[in-house]
This record gives sequence, C-alpha cells and structure tokens, in this order.
Amino acid sequence: MENLAVKTSSLSRRIGAVLLTLKARCRRQGFVCDSLQGCTQFSVCINSDLTLSCSYRDLDGSGHIGDLGEQSFEEAFLGPVAQSFREQLAAGRLPTSDCVRCMYLHAVPKPEARQMTAQIAMPKAVMLENTSLCNLRCLSCRRDAVKRMRKRRRMSLDDVRRVADELAQIGVNEITFHHLGEPFMSDRVLDELTILRDRNPNLRLVVSTNGMFVDTDPKREAALLFDSIYFSLDGIDQKMAARYQRGIQFDRVLQNLTDLVAYRGDKRSPRIVWKYLLFRWNERRKYQLRAIEMAREAGADEIRFEKTVSPFYGLPWRSHLGSNRDLGVDFGFARHVTLREVPASVVEPSEQTRCESGLDTESLATKSCETCCDQWSQAGLPVAR
Repeated sequence: MENLAVKTSSLSRRIGAVLLTLKARCRRQGFVCDSLQGCTQFSVCINSDLTLSCSYRDLDGSGHIGDLGEQSFEEAFLGPVAQSFREQLAAGRLPTSDCVRCMYLHAVPKPEARQMTAQIAMPKAVMLENTSLCNLRCLSCRRDAVKRMRKRRRMSLDDVRRVADELAQIGVNEITFHHLGEPFMSDRVLDELTILRDRNPNLRLVVSTNGMFVDTDPKREAALLFDSIYFSLDGIDQKMAARYQRGIQFDRVLQNLTDLVAYRGDKRSPRIVWKYLLFRWNERRKYQLRAIEMAREAGADEIRFEKTVSPFYGLPWRSHLGSNRDLGVDFGFARHVTLREVPASVVEPSEQTRCESGLDTESLATKSCETCCDQWSQAGLPVAR
C-alpha cells in the first residue's frame, strides 16, 4: 500500500503539471513562484548536505538550486539555476513536477511574469535541515529517496556556523528548523541552536518534531530556544496515530509534551502546539474534541488541525468539505484552537506571509497582503505586515 501511495502521488503530480501548463497556455499566462521571488515566510530550504532547495516540496532533489558548500547563499539564490527556474515559470512551464503542489505558485499574465524575473528579494525566512535522519516511516515520506539524495545526513557544527553567518549577512530573521528529518535526533541540537541564537539574538526559531527525542534536560533546554515548537501527533491513541506515523510511540510523545510544559514553567516561550494532521480515519468530530481535551490536560498552548491530501486513500474528505469549522479559527488549510492565552510576541504569526488564509493571490506585483493580514487581526492573531 505504501508503494502504491507513492506511485499514485508521483503520477498525480505529473498529470497535474501537464493540466496546469495547458491551462496557463490557453489563458496566455505564465507563472510566478513567491519562494523564488524571496517573499515567503518559509520555503527555501538549506539541506543537511548544504544543498539549497527552492521549496520544502523538493522531495527528490529536482528543486536544488545551489550548494552552500561551493557558493554563498546569495550566489545560489541569484544564480543561473534559480534564474532558469524563474524564466521557465514565466514562459508557462514548470521546472519540476513538484511545482504543481507548491502553495507559492500562481498564474499571472505572461508580461507580468517576465517582469517579475528581475524583481527578486533575498528571503527573510528560510528552512534549515540540521539532519535528514528520522526515526519514523510516515506513509507519504519517501525515506529511501531522502537517503539517496543527501550526500551528508547531518550538518557539522562548522556547517551550522557558516550557515548562521550567511543568513545573518543577508538579513534572515526567521528559521523553520526542520525539513525531511527529525531535528531532535541530532545529539548536538542544543549547540546548533545556541550558535544560531548567538549569531542573531533576535532570530525567530520555529520547529516541528515528532517529539520522541525531547526527553532529556539537554533536549528540553534546546526546545526552550525556540519561539514555537510543534509536536506532530496524528490521533488520540497509539493505533490511530501509528496508522500514518509508523514507529510513533503515542504515550511517550504526549508525556514529552507534558514534561516540556512543566520544564518551561513560567517562561513566555516557546509556544507549545500539538499539530494534528487530519486523515479519513482520525477526522471525526469526536476524535478532534477528544484531542482538544487531551491537549488542554497536557498544558499545550494550542492545537492545530491540518488537512492533508496524501496518501490518497486517507483523504479527510469531511474536512475538505468544511466539517468542524466551528472548532477553532479556520484558515483554509488548518484550524487553530487556542488553549492558553500568551503575549502577542510569542504567538505564531502566519507561517506564510501571503496566501495562508486561502485568498486568491492572482498577482504578486499588484496583490497586497492587507486583506490577509486583516483576517488574522480580526481573529486576534498578530501579523507581520
């Protein structure tokens, strides 16, 4: 079933890419990728072997645009590979089949798309993969492909220092500290985060973890260096969670979350969030209500329910049709249920400056973020304008 899911996902991406390009051709449109324009809250990813991916969707290496072992971040981001991607998009072609699933891709008139190839900003937020190793075998994760793709599976501390200096130099102010691995599998994670913090004390750090290794005081000290930490736990018991997160230990993760809340004490951060991916087998209202209750008992600040599209046989169709929208604040792809009020300075802003709320951003050049930001403000959440 796993191989079938991966093959079906690959086939659907290729078919989707063909259909999307045909649609753009008929409408005389090109494409613009916000990630390659440098204006997303996260997407461009520095991988564990120092290769640079254009998107977090780069699961097979086809989105590699450079190598920080051989060039600077700026040289890679403004270099020939990245520029070739922008020009292909402007012409109405997709550089990789993964583009079809990228939330940062949108169609615009071709003249505008061509104009945007020269209007590039250096990213202010990136993803950083300290390790590509993971203890789980989630259904939609191609672990074998990741192992083949990465030349090195862990960053050295010298690598982290170099990356920290590079990012400080170009003005990056936010790092999402994960990609295709489990960050806390690194026995040097505290040192890695300390280096990043020392290079830029005002840096915003966010992480998503399966939580199984946040189980010692050094790892908890590392966790306290984040502004927000997401514990991925996709169900309300072992059987339900392990259906997708193969290898997960439900009780252990929930206990680690609870222990981190206690270890944090009266500190204002990190904001501790239970991230619950929705599938056909765990999306019923009674399950979500029970998860909210369990998250509150554990002391989490928030629980977040995210809709998925993979594997195809696990599609949470009820959620995609709009069920349970009354549970929390609905932002299209996810619902947030706040369990503990905290100061605005530590509340998670929109993870994507644009289009997180599902708004139709038809033109990067002319569409403003004001409407999106206003929706976040009305929901009582801070925004970064």
